[in-house]
Formats: sequence, C-alpha cells, structure tokens
Amino acid sequence: MRGLRSGVLALGIVAHLMAARSGQAQNGATRSLASGVFTDEQATRGDRTFREVCAACHATSEFARAGFFATWNGASLDGLFALIRTTMPQDEPGRLPAASYADVLAYLLRLNGFPAGPGELPWDTDGLRQIRVEPPAATPGPSPAGSTLNGVYSTSQATAGRDRYALQCQGCHTVASHTGPGFVNVWNGRPLWDLFDYIMGSMPKSEPGSLTPEETAQLLAYLLKINGLPAGPGDLPTDAATLKAIRFQTAAARPSGPETR
Repeated sequence: MRGLRSGVLALGIVAHLMAARSGQAQNGATRSLASGVFTDEQATRGDRTFREVCAACHATSEFARAGFFATWNGASLDGLFALIRTTMPQDEPGRLPAASYADVLAYLLRLNGFPAGPGELPWDTDGLRQIRVEPPAATPGPSPAGSTLNGVYSTSQATAGRDRYALQCQGCHTVASHTGPGFVNVWNGRPLWDLFDYIMGSMPKSEPGSLTPEETAQLLAYLLKINGLPAGPGDLPTDAATLKAIRFQTAAARPSGPETR
C-alpha cells in the first residue's frame, strides 16, 4: 500500500477540490452519515481488508477521530474513496475490486463513530458525492448503568481474559498497545459493542472469528481492567443490545500502569 501517511499533505487539496466539485453536482441534495450509509457486514468486510492489506503499515488510530475530521469534515465521500483506491495497496494501487475499497471506507466510517444502516455504501462517484462528512452529533453522557466506569465486568472474568490474552493474543500484541491515549482515542465514547465486535471478528490473528462470544467477553473484560476501569459484581454480557447501551468511558479513571500478567 502506498502509505496514506505520505498522502496526508495532499489531503487538504483533495478535500478542497472534492468539496467544490460536489457542490456543483449535488444541487443541494445530500445524504447524512448519521442516517446510516453502510451496513455492519460491509464495515466488517472492510475491517478484514484493512487488516490484510493496510495494517502492516498503518494503525487504525491514524484514521480515527480528530485527525480524520480535521482533514475531511465538510467534504463528500468521493474524494476519500478516490484517495483510498489510488493508494492501496502500495505494491499495486487500484488492484482491488471497487467494492473492496467501498468496504474499507465503510470500515473507516464505523471507526469514526458513524452508525450502520440498512444499505451498503455505493462505490459510484455520483452516489458518493451525495454524502458529506460531518462529525457524529454529540451524545448525552452515559447513565450510571451505561458506562464502563461503573463496573460492567467481574474480576474472575478479567482473570480468564488475561489468561486467554496470554495464550492467543500476546504473540502478536503487547499489553501496551491496548492501553494509553492511542487506544483510548479510538474507543472512548463509543458503544462497548464496537470493541466487542472488533475483537470477535479479528482475533486471534491466526484464526480470526474463531472466538466464542464468552471468550470475547473475557478478553474485553481484561482490556477494561488494564485501562483502569473498575470491576463489578457480574460478568460482562455478550448480547449486542446490552453492549450497545454501555459506552467505553475513561474520563474518571486513569490506569496506574498496564498489568503484565
């Protein structure tokens, strides 16, 4: 993949030209990202493609939150799609099917907190021009029951997750890679389901998607623990509805240092 890092200097120019062009073509009709312009299945495919094609050179944190919106806020998606398509993969840019580039774009949108919807993101220029990047609307602070600050996992569950992490994850990842600002900036404020779904679909690297929901919950409980979040009386659940109602939040809890065993 031709590094998107090297393309960052050109992003502002691309976004400017893209915005001007789409403004002429739209006739005032736009689609909101808040309405759900991609499906969860599409974003999951994009996650897989990103890991296979891009992750060797790039961390997801490079494309998340402040940096993403600083470059793309107000621009329509056709320019971002064109950038991805002309720079991936580095050894042969543009070799992937157009649908795969749309999948990666869907993954980046989900990574930045945009909701999935009933239909897949298109890959035609006209369709993408109708969709503009705007930061997700601010959400109210989580209720006591809906925050990771309030003990949403058990100590025994986190201990099981620690052992599973050592067995299935530590060969490719360090504990430090799942703590601190880089990790928190990607996940803070998002539904806990997003992180659960990411773990279950991408780990372990040798056999992605092989974890059971219970094993995934154990690993997630461990990640919450090493990020300084408190344990509670019960296990972290595995159902999507409950996990979507719990937000990853660390504002009132700071880790004293990563656990090493």
